[in-house]
Amino acid sequence: MPIKSDLSNVAVIIIHEFFFVLDGKLTNKEL
Repeated sequence: MPIKSDLSNVAVIIIHEFFFVLDGKLTNKEL
């Protein structure tokens, strides 16, 4: 069971979601 690989994939997804939400908030502030 590649547990480390699964955790890395989850971390990447969380980071991408975080930056996506952060970018959306910054865009809303600019508008």
